[in-house]
Amino acid sequence: YARSGRVEEMLADYESAIANAGDARTQSHIHVGMGRTYLEELDDAQAALTSFSKAIDIDPDYAEAYQARGDYYWTHANDLDKALEDMNRGIDLDPSVAYFYDRRGQLFQAMSKFESAKEDFKRCLALQYNFCYFLLGKLYEDLEDKESAASQYWDYLTTLPEFECLECEEQVVDYIRNNAPGEVELFAGFFFGPSDMDFDQDRNLYVVNEAIGGDGSVLSKVSRSGQVSTVLTGLVGASGLAFNSKGILHVSDNSDKIYQVAD
Repeated sequence: YARSGRVEEMLADYESAIANAGDARTQSHIHVGMGRTYLEELDDAQAALTSFSKAIDIDPDYAEAYQARGDYYWTHANDLDKALEDMNRGIDLDPSVAYFYDRRGQLFQAMSKFESAKEDFKRCLALQYNFCYFLLGKLYEDLEDKESAASQYWDYLTTLPEFECLECEEQVVDYIRNNAPGEVELFAGFFFGPSDMDFDQDRNLYVVNEAIGGDGSVLSKVSRSGQVSTVLTGLVGASGLAFNSKGILHVSDNSDKIYQVAD
């Protein structure tokens, strides 16, 4: 609906679904969806607030409704106190949702409550929401703690975030290049030319890339401290690499060979 500009039809379907919903939780969930549609598609903040508040009235124990209204208070009403009150309530009702800590942590940061922000980002990470490595890095960067920021950004690169954020990765690479200990010029080639990279169990990075040296003939290792070393030379063209279940690295190139690497 939204992509084709049929937002009014979408809202009508929401109303129909609410009328036919058999329980309060379902009705509340639909009101939250309707509120987000008002915000994202129609920029109708008042209608969105009404929908979020209805969701809470219908089901006062639905954590997502408080989170949605808290986000509204923060991003559209600039009422950080009300936003925090709703986000706190959402987490009280369901402390298992990592995204709630992500958002509240960012709110704490906006309120200059940096220690509280750190704690929420760490809770977020404990729930396996690895994007919070990036958020922690941004927090330390804002606090001008370069070493801690680089460390968190490195952790972000060495995990698999739940969703791709190329802009985030580019920011991280630029920051590590400029602030991490050691010379990490290898990062300059990450986004140029055919490449492959993977991390070992100790989160050291292994890279083969045509942008490094121009021919993809070298396997390089970047340690967490930023030290770059050459692991293997003589490869033929851009290569692929992967660690097996035992942590042994295998590298392939444009020849018919596969190399087992013992570092």
